[in-house]
Amino acid sequence: MRRMLMLTAVLALVLAGTTNAAVKKGDTEVSLSGSWQKLNVEGGGSLDTTIIAGSFGYFVTDELEISLAGNWWDMSADGSDLTMGV
Repeated sequence: MRRMLMLTAVLALVLAGTTNAAVKKGDTEVSLSGSWQKLNVEGGGSLDTTIIAGSFGYFVTDELEISLAGNWWDMSADGSDLTMGV
């Protein structure tokens, strides 16, 4: 198992050098990610967490990107609820 993990890591590093990910003025970048987790606590309690994040960026020059990003979090534990967003 460990040998296969090392082989995969080496292969990924070798292939990373062959990619061409150059950006230029006028290119855009969009990202969206999220996660959900549930934690059961001994004694019957639980904690649920949901996170959603996203961003949008625009390359003003070949080297400079202006971007906006935001996050939304929702956490609930045994009937209590907390929601935050930026």
